[in-house]
Amino acid sequence: KAMIEAPRMRTGRKSPVTIADPAELAALPDDVRALLRSVATLSVQRLGVRDPSDAMIADEMRAQFATIAPSVVSAPDRNVALRDVAQRLLRELHEE
Repeated sequence: KAMIEAPRMRTGRKSPVTIADPAELAALPDDVRALLRSVATLSVQRLGVRDPSDAMIADEMRAQFATIAPSVVSAPDRNVALRDVAQRLLRELHEE
């Protein structure tokens, strides 16, 4: 009876919280990290995870960066190249 009369538990976050980016990516410009976060979030959601955890997003950000970084090593401005690749990935994810 106590369980039936107990108030409902709240689940999920009460309000959006800014989640810290992985420390390994701290040297990247804010906009590039934001793009990586968006790419990571969409990628995880495409796998069927409706509400990915912070740790899951951080791991995916690292994985996306590890995939993208080798392609921009020889670019004159790596940050611009990373931004361009991340934007292209994000567009592709939205188109799928």
